[in-house]
Order: sequence, then C-alpha cells, then structure tokens
Amino acid sequence: MHVASTYKMTGLKEELMQLEKRVLSLGSRVESSLELSIESVKRGTDRCFDEIRDLEETIDRSQLEIDGDAVRLLANHAPTGEDLRLILAINHINAALERIGDQSVNIAKYVRQMKEAGADRFVGHFHPMLNLAQSMVADSLEAFAQRDLTLAEAVMDRDEQVDILDKMISREILKGEHLNPALSWKEGAPVAFAQIMLSRAIERAADRACNICQEIFFIVEGKDLRHQIA
Repeated sequence: MHVASTYKMTGLKEELMQLEKRVLSLGSRVESSLELSIESVKRGTDRCFDEIRDLEETIDRSQLEIDGDAVRLLANHAPTGEDLRLILAINHINAALERIGDQSVNIAKYVRQMKEAGADRFVGHFHPMLNLAQSMVADSLEAFAQRDLTLAEAVMDRDEQVDILDKMISREILKGEHLNPALSWKEGAPVAFAQIMLSRAIERAADRACNICQEIFFIVEGKDLRHQIA
C-alpha cells in the first residue's frame, strides 16, 4: 500500500512538471504574439495582423488542452496541499495567458482601424507603455518558472505606471492633440476611439501579467491576493 501511494505521488509530480512546461511553452507563444502586436504599434503597420490571428488560434487550442489536463489530474490524483494549489494556479495562469493573447489581437486590430481611418501618428506615451507591458509579461513568466516572489512583486508594482500612462494617453486623445489637423471631426473620431481602445488593450495585458504574479504567491505561500486593495 505504501509503495502504491509513493508511486502515485511520483506520477503526479511528473505530470505536474510536464503540465507546467506546457504552460511556459504557451507563455512563449503569447510573448511572440504580444511582440508582433507591439511592433505593429511602433512601426505603424498592420502587416502582422494575420500572423497574430494565427497565433491566437494556436494559443486558444493550447489553453483548452491544458485546462483539460488540469481537470484530469484533479480527477485522477485528488491532490492536496501544494500540488492542489499548483493545479488551481495553473488553471488561472492559463486563462491569463489566453487573455493576453486576445489583447495582442486587439492591439493589432486597433492599429489596423487607425490606419484605415487615416491616422498619421500615435500619442507619444504608447512606446513606454508598450515596453512596460512587454517586460511585465516576460517577468511574470520568469517569476512563475523560478517561483520568484521578489520578481513577482516588482511586476505588480509596475502596474501603477501603466495605469498612469493609460490615463495620460486618454487625456491627450480627448484634447485632440494627436489628430492630423487636416482631418474633420467625423474623420478624426474613429482615430481617437481606436487609440483609446488600443491604450486600454495594453493596460489589460499588463493587468493579466499581474494576475499571473498573484498566482505565484498562491503557489508558494497559499496567499490569495485577488481583489485586494493596494
């Protein structure tokens, strides 16, 4: 009986390790998608849109497969303690990664809308905001892989900077400072809307990176940081 129990736990640990590797592999695809969307903004082009959409389909399939395997582990092994926390956290991290992939598509979509509406330039604060969001996603995955609570906390601290930049962009857009003076109000309104939504998509991607970091605290310390007021 003792031997069987030990074998069962060894099997669970091995399966958890493989599941975690797949989550990190999904994270790499999400990073690639986000990088392409960021390049779309920085270069003012929508040439990568189809590639980003193709990546989204792959990301969606991976999410469903990982979710299914997580459920199977719960059913087959009835894990407890740290193993149970890891499976529950993986489920949440998996969802956060898929949503970052969604935001990558949204970013590329709003760039396309801006180009179609005749936008000739972007609000200047987009670049630092994009760089912050990209670094937060990368660092959240590294923090997960290493169980690095210090790095996870640093990622969450950066979220306030993203929020500030998002508000600055919205203010500038509402002032009309970003618009080509040759555009009429009717022509300029779609550009303004697309830029506001683009900023919001970047901010939401950064939020999901914070969600991943919250799950790391849950894995390591059993703390649930969701919905806590800073």
